[in-house]
Amino acid sequence: MANKVTYAIKIKAIIALAMPLLYFLMFLPIWNRNELKIIPIDVIDIIQIASLLIAVINLYLVFVKKDVKNQTFFTVVMVISALLTCFFGVFFVEKLMGIPLFPPQD
Repeated sequence: MANKVTYAIKIKAIIALAMPLLYFLMFLPIWNRNELKIIPIDVIDIIQIASLLIAVINLYLVFVKKDVKNQTFFTVVMVISALLTCFFGVFFVEKLMGIPLFPPQD
């Protein structure tokens, strides 16, 4: 008996795709030369690329195959990707606004 595809599963699948895409949006050169550097590729970039691939697989399984088995794996990957995006997004926004990482001390 197959599990039913609910709206919550569809929303999680879309959010799982959006998080790595938002992370890579920070690398676009449209931010007044305040973009994060994509070279050299480090471990975080590899994790986000893997998360993007896993999210695409999850979208295919949810929307095309209507198969929702093992959603805990996809949820864990989504949470890791969201945490990394939020963590590095804070530093990106601070750099974009011109706020120094360590303010000068008196």
